[in-house]
Amino acid sequence: MHNDIMSEGKAMIGVNEGEAVPKLIDYYKKGLFPLDRLVKFYNFDQINEALADSKAVALHGSQF
Repeated sequence: MHNDIMSEGKAMIGVNEGEAVPKLIDYYKKGLFPLDRLVKFYNFDQINEALADSKAVALHGSQF
C-alpha cells in the first residue's frame, strides 16, 4: 500500500462485483435493470464498428 494514500486520511475500499450479480439478475427479471440497453453484441466481421463504438462511448457516453 502506498504511504501517501494513508497520510492524507484516504481509504482504499475493495468491491467484489460478484456479490451484486444475483441482485442485478433479480432487478433485470423485474424490469428494473435495462441490461439490453447497456450491452451490444457484434459479429466478428463487425470488429471495426465495435472498436469505434467503444471509443465513442468512452469519449461521449452511451450512444445506444
